[in-house]
Order: sequence, then C-alpha cells, then structure tokens
Amino acid sequence: MEKLVALGAQAASSTKDVADRAETVLASLPSLQASLEVATGTGGVIEGKRVRRFVDLSTVGSHMAVRIHDVLAKRNIVQLDSPVSGGVGAPKRERSP
Repeated sequence: MEKLVALGAQAASSTKDVADRAETVLASLPSLQASLEVATGTGGVIEGKRVRRFVDLSTVGSHMAVRIHDVLAKRNIVQLDSPVSGGVGAPKRERSP
C-alpha cells in the first residue's frame, strides 16, 4: 500500500474510514459472509458518514443481495448488485433465420 500512497492514493484504516470519505464504495469479496460483514457489520460501510452507494462486485446471489440491500436502505444507502463473474446466465435463444 505504501507504493500506492506514494503515487497519490489515500490509505484508509477501515471499511468505515473509506465510507466516511467516499460517496460510492465498491467491493469485490470472496464470500457471502465477507460481503455481508463489509457492508452491514460493525465498522462496515453502513457506519460511514459520506457513503451513498455500495456497489458489490462479489457473486453473492440474489438472496444475499436483497438482504444487504434491505439493511443498507435503512441508512439511505443504495446497494447495487453487480457481480463480476459467476452470475446466473441468461437462457440461450435460437436465432431467427
């Protein structure tokens, strides 16, 4: 992280610290539990003073996405479920001749 700070990035001490500084927080995490904890847990995005949007790039599935959305909505934080990969694919369509 020191190299990034030397290039002009700002280091944060916690998820809440990020959410205190930014209106939009993006997260790409390895598990459902990690996404839930980062978004809604103690010291998480939900406790940030400035945050207005949480974009979850993790593959958490629709049930967890709704759960996170509902909790964040109580603090007027919009949650966007935007998985990078692993989402449910659309059914294949046959092409018309």
